[in-house]
Amino acid sequence: MAKLGNENNTSNVFQPGDILKPGETLACSACHTDTGALRTAAQTFVQEFTINMSNGATVTYDVAGASTLCARCHSGRETGESIRLDTDTTGVRVFVDSHYQPAAGTLYSKAGYEFASPSWGSLGSHKLLGATSQGPCVTCHMPGKDHSFVAASCGACHNGPTALAVSAATMKANYDTALSNLKLALEAKDIHYGPVHPFFFTAPYVAGSPNTPVTNWGSAYGAGSWKDTMGAAFNYNMLWSEKGAYAHNYDYAMKLIEVSIDFLNDGTVDGP
Repeated sequence: MAKLGNENNTSNVFQPGDILKPGETLACSACHTDTGALRTAAQTFVQEFTINMSNGATVTYDVAGASTLCARCHSGRETGESIRLDTDTTGVRVFVDSHYQPAAGTLYSKAGYEFASPSWGSLGSHKLLGATSQGPCVTCHMPGKDHSFVAASCGACHNGPTALAVSAATMKANYDTALSNLKLALEAKDIHYGPVHPFFFTAPYVAGSPNTPVTNWGSAYGAGSWKDTMGAAFNYNMLWSEKGAYAHNYDYAMKLIEVSIDFLNDGTVDGP
């Protein structure tokens, strides 16, 4: 994540090059008023807010302090619930996209497509960081009040009795392998990821070619299971764009991947 530059410079780029090529117009005014004050007052109590998605889906967050500013934009524009509440019965439709970098949705276990089983519960504890001050986003990404947004090292919190059982590098490697396996499981059902909208195609994506989008999500296991098939693809796309998912909420991200692969293997969630 680059530092914020001139607030009037529309060529500022704040996303990885493989996600967004043009300049992003985000600047100081996204979080601050003209006086420099935060658009959301830096309150130290938890603020609840609800975001409306398509198909009547809503997501409610309880976020402390200035992290409310971060969570509102990094919650995604759709969640797995947007798919679950879709009334279509044929599975012939365009892909539902989470939008880019829904880090708050991962952190608070709210972004993914959660299959009907197993029980999901409340996974991850990083959402509790800064609960009585400025919330988890500010606590980790602005520890020194600068605007580099580089997260504090894991060792700042995970030491002594709370030391990580495995290193963050190992967790990332395990996560990357699992996400690659999900991609392979989708490809086995002729659902091929490409880094451009609508993201999933009927054959391997080739830049500059007339790639054919997947539109029949019931082709793998029938119209009755189209939501689960799209949900597995949704989880891959959402986690691919959420580069810090392994750190934000490792347990939730890994479970989304594992259950998605489980479903794609035989059309049902029945364990390894």
